[in-house]
Amino acid sequence: MIRCAVVLTMLLFAGCGGGKSSPPPTGSAGTPTAQSAAWRPLITLAELGSFTTHCARRGGQDVFAMAPPSDRVIKPGDMVTTELTPAVHGYFAQICRTMVLGKANDAQKRAHALYREAMEAGIAAAKPGATAADVARAENDVFRKRGYGDYATSKYTRVRGHGLGLFVDTKPHILEDVDTVLEAGMVMIVHPNTYHPEVGYMVLGDSIAITPTGAEVLTGTPREIFEV
Repeated sequence: MIRCAVVLTMLLFAGCGGGKSSPPPTGSAGTPTAQSAAWRPLITLAELGSFTTHCARRGGQDVFAMAPPSDRVIKPGDMVTTELTPAVHGYFAQICRTMVLGKANDAQKRAHALYREAMEAGIAAAKPGATAADVARAENDVFRKRGYGDYATSKYTRVRGHGLGLFVDTKPHILEDVDTVLEAGMVMIVHPNTYHPEVGYMVLGDSIAITPTGAEVLTGTPREIFEV
């Protein structure tokens, strides 16, 4: 079931115009579809939210967390954070990606590289016998190593991932004080989502399944900052 949900996630994400290699979708007469129209400049966040399944939020240095859509107009250079959470037959999956309207600047690219390194460290730590704390610590250690340790604390972030299943946000929560032991068959998302002082709130997360030998990544979408 979870695999079906992840496939749906990828389809939904691609339909939002996230990939650089895919042109905006058009109708039979070559006219823009709702998805391609959603990414034009000068659309409001409230309008943008109507095209997504879960969250689409404008990101900048003044944005400290995921927040409800607003009437603020998105402009070139703005980040849009997406947290897509489809369900198939009652089972949830999730994917977190960050997009930039136009070209990503150097600060946004550097920040994204940090989040990718942290997420991949967390996934590498996820295996049977490890704890939720081990996964969180692996993610947070990357931030600490790069001088951003304060942004891996509860002052700026809630969790570093969480379980998935019949609920979208279930136990175990991926935190350094959660000693839940991971077992084969568990499904979760690893996401070092937090505020970055140079670019604002950024998200990146993949769904994984714990296997007898480690973690199987269920998300197929490239781990990149998308330019749309």
